[in-house]
Amino acid sequence: MRYIPIELTDETIAELQDPSIEASDLDFAVVHVDQGVRASAARNPAITPQHIQWLSHDRNEVQSALAENPVLDSATLVTLSQSPHIRVRSNAISHPNFPAASLASFAKDSSLRIRAAVAASPSATIDLLTSLASDQEFSVRAHVSRHPNTPAAVLDRLSTDSFKEVIEGVAENPNTPLTVLERYLYGPHDEKFHSVKNPSLTDEILLKALEKAMELTEEQDESWEDGRGDTNLRQWIAERNPISEKIILALIEDPYLYVRASLARNEGVPDSFLAKLAFDKEEAVRTAVVANSNASADTKAAAVLLGVEEN
Repeated sequence: MRYIPIELTDETIAELQDPSIEASDLDFAVVHVDQGVRASAARNPAITPQHIQWLSHDRNEVQSALAENPVLDSATLVTLSQSPHIRVRSNAISHPNFPAASLASFAKDSSLRIRAAVAASPSATIDLLTSLASDQEFSVRAHVSRHPNTPAAVLDRLSTDSFKEVIEGVAENPNTPLTVLERYLYGPHDEKFHSVKNPSLTDEILLKALEKAMELTEEQDESWEDGRGDTNLRQWIAERNPISEKIILALIEDPYLYVRASLARNEGVPDSFLAKLAFDKEEAVRTAVVANSNASADTKAAAVLLGVEEN
């Protein structure tokens, strides 16, 4: 790649960021007249300490790209965090290699983007996250709600936040108290959708939710039959992976075909259960079995023999 065009294409950008790029080409790219070329090269993990030194004194666009490079050292990141340009600073602060000891000084920055970067940093401490959980900007609180270091007590407090972005983070965070997750499973649509994915949910809680999800909703009567209850929640539980044998047994004869089809598509379901679903009365379920990589050749053959949907 001796000649690098001024007009960057997706292909050229991919070449510039490819760690296997020729050293001479990378040398050429980091001093190229086009700052877009230099910015692309700045993201390449193969850059050398000399390249980093040059690029760290380049224009804002290049410095911002450099701050995203996974190999960047903490000293350079601290230097970039002093930039007057907010994007450069936020990228540097949220970098995994940014030193934890330097984060606290940015936690009360006037820019919400900088405070959000602190809340998103893998190095953010419990004390910092606890403080930022009270930030006036919901985007900062949303980062706190998703952070793996955020303690259960803070997530409990955020669980009643008025912004959906915060609630979604709480619902999906493995540190969230089970009492909150269980409450979400019986709450509005979005709370159910995000909390049902949480890996911390126990079989006991899920089985209880499945039982409740079989009850008629306010809009339904006995005429609903197969589609009765909260079919969405049952489908979402059927999509959980990993999924336990207890949950599979509770769903494998669900009256709603799309719940059984979701279970049949689930790559976490063993072949022993897929073999039963291969004989389901609905083509959609049998078709899902055939598409499942866990299904054995015999299981797929049985499903095909009974008939599957055409592509």
